[in-house]
Amino acid sequence: LKPKENIDKYFEKAKDEKINYKKSLELFNFTKEKYENLQKEFVNFYNAKTADEVTEIYKKIIPKKENIIKVDETQKFKYWQYKIDEKYDVFIGRDSKSNDYLSIKFANQNDYWFHARGLPGSHVVLRVENTKEGIPKDIIKKAASLAAFYSKAKTASAAPVSYTFAKFVHKKKGMEPGKVLLQKENTLLVKPEIPKNCVLVNE
Repeated sequence: LKPKENIDKYFEKAKDEKINYKKSLELFNFTKEKYENLQKEFVNFYNAKTADEVTEIYKKIIPKKENIIKVDETQKFKYWQYKIDEKYDVFIGRDSKSNDYLSIKFANQNDYWFHARGLPGSHVVLRVENTKEGIPKDIIKKAASLAAFYSKAKTASAAPVSYTFAKFVHKKKGMEPGKVLLQKENTLLVKPEIPKNCVLVNE
């Protein structure tokens, strides 16, 4: 290999190792927190005096199956995560497999889903933590701009972006990785960019 190719190779390797270390540290902290919480709940369990108290503690101790799947699978699939206005989380697929994971398994039903209309690009999920509060229109527009930026329309002055709730995004058996069907959709014309007050959380 040429010197430059060697440098690029080692740079990419170091970058991957840094990302893996960061994810391992996140998993360690997550596991430590869970362990400490379990210790507290077990103490409460042994001190419980009624059946209702035991039932409530049991629900906290035994995790739901879907939560276990999401913790394990987030270690397998690579995606970008942005924070908009220090409040709203946006997740962006890096390849067809992570696109499928974000759209079909990771996204909650009431999360917003975005994709550059008619062009190859990343699947983008805007997390909705409070369904009653909803998401402001300007936040939806910023997420759409990210979807346009992470697509073949990146250098365009403006691009159409499809968006809908994740519950309207489906994948039929046998479909190619990254391909989905939309039951309903809306369209926004936006500038492909990383908007203001939009910060990359991971690398």
